[in-house]
Amino acid sequence: MLQRIQTIFLFIAFVITGLFLFFPAVNIIADNKIFQFYFYGIIDKEANRIFTYTIPFAILACIIPLISLITIFLFRRRIIQIKLCIINIILLAGTDIMLYFYSSVVSAKLNGTVHYLYTVILPAIAIILILLAIRAIRKDEKLVKSVDRIR
Repeated sequence: MLQRIQTIFLFIAFVITGLFLFFPAVNIIADNKIFQFYFYGIIDKEANRIFTYTIPFAILACIIPLISLITIFLFRRRIIQIKLCIINIILLAGTDIMLYFYSSVVSAKLNGTVHYLYTVILPAIAIILILLAIRAIRKDEKLVKSVDRIR
């Protein structure tokens, strides 16, 4: 049912991971230039051109909100919902790892320093929300099984 608490958790996770697509996550400062890490690439802010494309990161960043949205509408299939939530958590952890990898490689290449922005914590918040959704989905599944036992 769409009015359940897990729907709220998953919707907030969808919004948070969607925000990740619009804001930079990392600033790399090298030689008085600022490079910003967006989901599709690392951009030289002053020249307004893409320094490096991050295609695998872009694919993950686009898939994660979609999985959250799909999971919301699978409310009748609670086991599949749980599996999709677990997949989403793994993908979110992968985005954090890729974010660190890309930013450290580019900063080493440019001999710059990395400054993480507030958007770096968005995947961690989304993971917590999805874990709360899993807990609520399991509670619903347990309730349905207990009602089936009574019949």
